[in-house]
Amino acid sequence: MGGFPGAAVPFPGYVPGMAWIPVHDNMGSGRFRAQTVPEILDSAFSMYRKNFVLMMAITTVLFLPWLVLTDIVNYHYLQPFAQASQGGRPLTQADANNALNGAFTAFGLAAVIAAVSALIITPITQAAMTFAVSNAFLDRPVTLGGAVSAVFRRLRSVLMLGLYFLLVPLLVGGAGVLVFFLAVLVAGPLALLVVLLGGFGFFVAWLAVYPRVVLAPAPLMIENTTGRSSLVRSWQLTRGSWGRCIGLVLLIGIISIILTLILEAIPVAFGFTSQTVNYAVSGFISLVMQPLSLIASTLLYYDLRIRKESFDVEMLASSL
Repeated sequence: MGGFPGAAVPFPGYVPGMAWIPVHDNMGSGRFRAQTVPEILDSAFSMYRKNFVLMMAITTVLFLPWLVLTDIVNYHYLQPFAQASQGGRPLTQADANNALNGAFTAFGLAAVIAAVSALIITPITQAAMTFAVSNAFLDRPVTLGGAVSAVFRRLRSVLMLGLYFLLVPLLVGGAGVLVFFLAVLVAGPLALLVVLLGGFGFFVAWLAVYPRVVLAPAPLMIENTTGRSSLVRSWQLTRGSWGRCIGLVLLIGIISIILTLILEAIPVAFGFTSQTVNYAVSGFISLVMQPLSLIASTLLYYDLRIRKESFDVEMLASSL
């Protein structure tokens, strides 16, 4: 006989003899239902807490070396600036030259590191994190090695997506620089106003576009789409949900700012104000905060699929 042992009426609509097939214990945990933005954020924190070791392992293995390299470059080559700005003996021409040379070298190396990070390290980290979050959400086993292996199986598409994300800001930034110079040549005294309007336009464009493509790593790793197709898929999923997307992005940004201010204030409160400590704290904040945004965006991806594609029904059917 079906039903729950000892229960006269297991659920509404039950009739004697009806077969009852057990469903996964976590099916009612909130994962497979539409959620509000605060609920998605709460689920992101919960998932982060339960899978903290795995998430930190992914970001540490893939992202930490580049953070350390960036800090070394900044500390080594920008140190003459710090020394030159301090009191003591008068600043000589040699000191000024060393400071300028160090600054130019640091900026050049930092540009190379930033380009490699944007084109290779960040896309790989995001893809690995998205794969891990998706498997955790679906109660599938996942390890650091499994996440990295999944990324390298789709490495070409992962890198193409990173290229798309890098090219758009570069093109917009280049257009902004061009507008600035044209404004100086043509507008004269009104150049500042033109630049301000251009900056405001860039900000509006970012608000309009970024929330629509922020989910792209999810279809790339979960649906095996190409880099370009993942952007299109993200754009389609977020149609009519711009407010939810920008709300989640802004909430995570606000939380990141608050946590950053708190963590940066802790060393200062204990008297640790050296540049080395500042670099270490900055790197730690980057490592800790990056998983949260990726977890939240992946959960938002599933939330939109539940709302628009009945993904919850699909998962329920697959569990029977």
